[in-house]
Amino acid sequence: MPNTAHSIEHENKNYGFIYWEYGYPTTLGRSRRPESEANTFARENPNLIIQTGYYSLKLDCDDMSLTGFDSLNGSDYMSALNEDVSTHTPATLRLRVYIDDVRYDCTSAIIHDLDNEFVRLIENGQYLQRFDHTGLVFEDSSGNTLSGGRLEVTAWPDRVGFQLDFDGVSDVTRTTIQIITPNGSSLLEDTGDDQAFLAFSPQTQSLSDSYDVSSWINTAYNVSDDEELTSYYSEEETAIHIDLPPSSVSYPGSEDLVDEYIIELNNPTSSEQNLPLVFEQTSVPAVTGTLMVLCHEDGSPLGEPVQISKNWHTTTSTIHQGTWLRGSTMLALAPNETKRLRLRVIYGYWGSVPTASHAQLSLIGHGGNWTWDESALGSWGESLTLDPTQHLAGAFMADVRPTFTTPINTNTTHSWTENSGGLDFLVYYDENNDFRALKKIKTAYKWTGPNITEVHYSGITDDDKIRANYSTTLMRTNDYHRRFFDYKYEFLDDVDPTRLTFLQMGAHYYEGPTFTDFFRGDGDGKTNDYIAEHGGNEYKDSFYFSDRWLATDDGEAAAGEFAKSNRGLLSYNNTLNGEKQVTYMHTYGRTSGEDRCLFELASFFIDQNYSRGDVIEGKVGFIMVPKNSSDYWGDDSEFSGRLSNYSEGWEGAYDEYRYNRSMTVSVQAGTLNNSYPVDITGDNNSSTLAQFTIPANKGIGHIPIIIRDINDDGSTVFIQVNDGSGWQSLDVVSSGVDIDTHNYYQGVKNSSGRFDYSFNVQKTAGLSSLLRVRLIRNE
Repeated sequence: MPNTAHSIEHENKNYGFIYWEYGYPTTLGRSRRPESEANTFARENPNLIIQTGYYSLKLDCDDMSLTGFDSLNGSDYMSALNEDVSTHTPATLRLRVYIDDVRYDCTSAIIHDLDNEFVRLIENGQYLQRFDHTGLVFEDSSGNTLSGGRLEVTAWPDRVGFQLDFDGVSDVTRTTIQIITPNGSSLLEDTGDDQAFLAFSPQTQSLSDSYDVSSWINTAYNVSDDEELTSYYSEEETAIHIDLPPSSVSYPGSEDLVDEYIIELNNPTSSEQNLPLVFEQTSVPAVTGTLMVLCHEDGSPLGEPVQISKNWHTTTSTIHQGTWLRGSTMLALAPNETKRLRLRVIYGYWGSVPTASHAQLSLIGHGGNWTWDESALGSWGESLTLDPTQHLAGAFMADVRPTFTTPINTNTTHSWTENSGGLDFLVYYDENNDFRALKKIKTAYKWTGPNITEVHYSGITDDDKIRANYSTTLMRTNDYHRRFFDYKYEFLDDVDPTRLTFLQMGAHYYEGPTFTDFFRGDGDGKTNDYIAEHGGNEYKDSFYFSDRWLATDDGEAAAGEFAKSNRGLLSYNNTLNGEKQVTYMHTYGRTSGEDRCLFELASFFIDQNYSRGDVIEGKVGFIMVPKNSSDYWGDDSEFSGRLSNYSEGWEGAYDEYRYNRSMTVSVQAGTLNNSYPVDITGDNNSSTLAQFTIPANKGIGHIPIIIRDINDDGSTVFIQVNDGSGWQSLDVVSSGVDIDTHNYYQGVKNSSGRFDYSFNVQKTAGLSSLLRVRLIRNE
């Protein structure tokens, strides 16, 4: 189906990215990565691209000129990760402020100084990108300057809002924003106070209208008490804003808590409309893992994601600092359509099992101020943080924490655990031994929970020779922190590196835990013991690592905290140009801060050459297994039994390998794509959409399952399991699950408009049992 720039089809309505044109925006001392390894090209080209499925805006952050203003024909959300905007038609941007009759024009802007960054990311995700620039410089005709203002930009797929804000600057009497578009249209907002708002459509090059909320929201109320929700049009967000009063959350005790709201939307016009909505909690009881799911009124999945952006930083006093959590979405409404929806706010448990979540975390109030993501199991602490532009951490993946172990220095549950962090993807030094960073970094939040997350990142090395794609996947479970990392490297030119690795555990410029012993093995058990060699900034050893596992016996984590888990890596696959490529693990003794030993996955030669057109793809599993049963508080009895019998630090990694990594499922309906996680393309020609069998002595934890490409025919689907007692609905064998209200599986529409469903099942009859699972259509 061809896409147009003026109507949102499903294929491209979720297409929205914000990214730095040239990688690292700054090289402030906050990042642990040294100046010698920063991207100097970024400092010389401080351009900011706002790219969506319908337009591209390019803003030069040095002189506040609008150097790009173009309508686009959108692609689908995932394809857009690797489609770069190449057309930039200049427009004119004029920002003016008045003190009485004296006019000050914005002539330039400061990107950063030694202590501060003045371009700050507020919200980022699938629908809404929002940032501000606080370093504006205004001059009058005599050269006198005025500072203290900021420009805030809010971008949706079909509209952009500019806010010029001089709130708090004394004596300002008038503010104006003017854009002269490429077709010569003048878009002007001129106000008699210290703030001006201009909302416009780049596709039509015209101003956007606000919303009369009473015409668009028929009703919105809290299911628990029928109390009406407060809704209003927000100029800052250029969207309808709905306040959500949350329940009180505490653990243990809130394991089955889900807040639900009914919202009835109405399109009062005779044309299709795309309605932007922002849901904000009036207080935030569980900020680290709260997520939102939109459903039909009966609870079945609507298929449209809700983007989560949040903050909790209060180190510095500034606008947008502090604790807040917002969910943003954009819904298509047919002419004169009324649509009644159920919004679920999930706080950490879904079907009585901890959720998986992944969302953007704003750093305003902390410092660094650019892209930072946070992923959690449950909602009582972080599990993984990601710093794609490496403003703060000096590693792509920063803080890494276990789940279901007792918190730092206490013997309680449901709280923050120790940081055993530091992971990285591509480590690339060119033929001159110069480090090469990524530029044009984008993020695509494909799935953000509650059963499975899958978030993708892309970029190009700053020598234009390698396009990198990464993803991280987390699944809902109650035994331990387990996730997958996928990578793909496309060589755009010949590369003759001095060093090139696919993935790194531990990181050059991140603390990481101490350890002396580590282990390697395969499906038959441990094969090797090793003593770690730390320090020296040199390679120490290398060993075969295809179809293998690695485990560390961790000691002290960050800041003197004792590590209550051991890390593990499991190789799943690695290919070069579609053919299996043998991988090796190289140990590297790092000297930066405290001496450490890092693990680097690569080919046999760390400096292997690659040719233009080569493609490397691979997947690894990452786990954090509790060291002993006294520190484990999760309620997976099967795992707890095995854990109590562990006597060495490698046994958890071995069990993960032999029970999950080596699992092979048989499929009775549908087409198998992958055995673990279970991934099946459904059969739409049958009432049994998918059916498969997990064999005996395979499948530990809550097994992640994806059923793809199910037609959206208006009916609902149900999950059934059979452990030898006949087919039963999942709610019969899993506490907290209510099949009738569809509160266990999640469904998101893919680029074809069909559903991809995800859910998790556990072998309640024991590891030694068979488990049959099927997805059926409601008759």
